[in-house]
Amino acid sequence: MKVFVDTNIFIDDFEDALQAAMALQNNCDFIITRNVDDFKNVTSIPVLEPKEFLDFIR
Repeated sequence: MKVFVDTNIFIDDFEDALQAAMALQNNCDFIITRNVDDFKNVTSIPVLEPKEFLDFIR
């Protein structure tokens, strides 16, 4: 399997980088995480804590 994602994002943590890349590639509306600071370099998708997301959809 070959996977290529050109996202121009810089995230130190491998798993966080994968999550951000997949969110960008799949045109997700949000990234929901308890570690918002880990995604500070992702600017094209809002990154919310779970409570923020629940407040948003209510």
